[in-house]
Amino acid sequence: MLRSVLPAERTHAPGRRLALEQFEPRDCPSSAFLATHTLPADLSTADAGTTLALTVSHTYLAGHTVHVTGTVSGSGAAGATIEFQGEVSGLATADADGNFDFVIGAEGLGGVLVGAVDGNSVVSNIASDPIVNDAPVIVNFAVKKLDSSTYQFTGRVQDEYPAGLVVLFGGQPVSLQSQRAVVQSDGTFTLTITMAQGSADVGTVDVWVQSDWWGASSDCAYAQVS
Repeated sequence: MLRSVLPAERTHAPGRRLALEQFEPRDCPSSAFLATHTLPADLSTADAGTTLALTVSHTYLAGHTVHVTGTVSGSGAAGATIEFQGEVSGLATADADGNFDFVIGAEGLGGVLVGAVDGNSVVSNIASDPIVNDAPVIVNFAVKKLDSSTYQFTGRVQDEYPAGLVVLFGGQPVSLQSQRAVVQSDGTFTLTITMAQGSADVGTVDVWVQSDWWGASSDCAYAQVS
């Protein structure tokens, strides 16, 4: 990350939150999921079972969407009912191999408890798989002069799901005011721009993500145009 001393006067005011377009998930879930708050067991107070062994995890997609995968093993794993309680709430059904796999919108950030149930009884360990969010981080921000007046700015955004986030540009160069770049699926962003305003187009450039999919903003990263 390239950083320099902050300019005496900031020329951006990141006060308005941008709306992010939610991309259609491209995963292919193999299990049905019934979203419901009417659940057979209270996983927060129930005793864990020992008949089945359960593992679960998730990855993040655009918006508040998560892709949940997991496995149950043991006698009766095929067709087992998997209960989710918390920010993801509902019931999944394991396939013939004991796997479950679905895409769902989380209700918010917070805890999720998961367990296999048989009627009102928990028949597996109770796993915790919380929905969390870290603020995005901009790394490797740099500027390259392509010719006498053309500059290319590049960097990378680290986030649970960076694709589609918007990087805003500000700082001292007048040509960069109100400029933005959309983050690609690999986290990279690029802005190539003509800057021909002479002394008005030099100085410190700052970039930031005003809002990720959960509303968290990044710190600024800096580079210098001279």
